Amino acid sequence: MSHDTVILKIIGGTLHEMLGGGDLVIPRGMERISDSGYLSLDMMPPCIDSITVEDGNSSFYAKNNCLIRKEDGELVLGCRNSVIPDDGSVRSIGALAFNGLPLQELTIPTSVERIGRCAFTEQEVRRLMLPEGLRCVEPLAFMTAMDDDAEMELYIPSTLEEIGYGAFRGCPQKRITVAPDNPRFSGEGGCLTDRRTRTLLAVSAGGVIPVDTLVIERSALDGFGGSPYVTIPPSVQRIERFEIDDSTKMPTAAEFPRRTCGEGEDARGLSVFRVVRSSYAHHFAVQNQIPYEFI
Repeated sequence: MSHDTVILKIIGGTLHEMLGGGDLVIPRGMERISDSGYLSLDMMPPCIDSITVEDGNSSFYAKNNCLIRKEDGELVLGCRNSVIPDDGSVRSIGALAFNGLPLQELTIPTSVERIGRCAFTEQEVRRLMLPEGLRCVEPLAFMTAMDDDAEMELYIPSTLEEIGYGAFRGCPQKRITVAPDNPRFSGEGGCLTDRRTRTLLAVSAGGVIPVDTLVIERSALDGFGGSPYVTIPPSVQRIERFEIDDSTKMPTAAEFPRRTCGEGEDARGLSVFRVVRSSYAHHFAVQNQIPYEFI
């Protein structure tokens, strides 16, 4: 074994923080991996070059530099050189699996039914085609903080049934497309909306909030970053608070969208809410000191 190989160490049933780069070797006796803080933005995923499993391990195997649990086909951990196997063996991508890896290309096979919490945070993917067969995207799964000039195209398949809060937080959407036969979600007006609860989940560039929207998820307002105005229809009854569990160790994104300012203007100027007088959005803007004008 070469001197730069990183041996996995176990402390209290979790993965030990790894210093330096090199290869990650899972020992044959390892039967369980906890996701309790073993991967976070201040730890080492970007430094891992490869993942292998020692012969004789009854719980895990490695393929294409991915660590996969034998029992249920969950991809537990990836690295910067991972390629998700497309042979049907991977049925889910676990929480934090690719957390902190600045992936620019991402192919998720059709065998994947669930993407876990914070699975792909800090990715830099420009075209996110979620596959047919996918049923659940958990909270903060693709949370990132892209540059203003970096825009993502998002495709929602017909099979997707659940999207957790903040799943696409910080992803500036150039285009949102929803499969027309998806019974749960809509792409009306360039927005991603939950049909059942009439909740706005994401907004693409130039998007218009549907007039029957009842709830706006706070992260959906990210889609208006750089816009001078945000028009909130009078149907809206609630703009949800966005809270992040301390255990995720995620950076806090801007609470409200900010407009692109010209020379000499306040670079931190908030976008102006366009609201109906005495509506929920009007009172919300007043309470949160957001500039507004009536429509």
